[in-house]
Amino acid sequence: MHFLHLASALSSVSLALAWTTYVVPHSQGHDDTPALTAAFASNPKLARDATILFKQGVTYNILTPIHFPYFANVIVSVQGNLTYGANVQATQGGHDITRWSEFLTLISDFHVH
Repeated sequence: MHFLHLASALSSVSLALAWTTYVVPHSQGHDDTPALTAAFASNPKLARDATILFKQGVTYNILTPIHFPYFANVIVSVQGNLTYGANVQATQGGHDITRWSEFLTLISDFHVH
């Protein structure tokens, strides 16, 4: 019986160690979307068991649409501010969307915090 508890505890530890937190980089005065898109392309681990963090106290420039990969068990945590370009429809990729969460939901299946 103790072996089952130990195996369960070790399983939980390995899951916790497998979690990735990716802090979205910010470049003052530039579109922050390309760096995020490049990160997804170069690191497939970000699409599973991860947190994508828009850091508190940072104002991100989202000037082009973010195309997220298919996510499995991913949290997108928007703690900072997101600003858009003057052409909001271009940022939305031509969709008529009124809230950021609708934009994210349209593109992929995940939770926004």
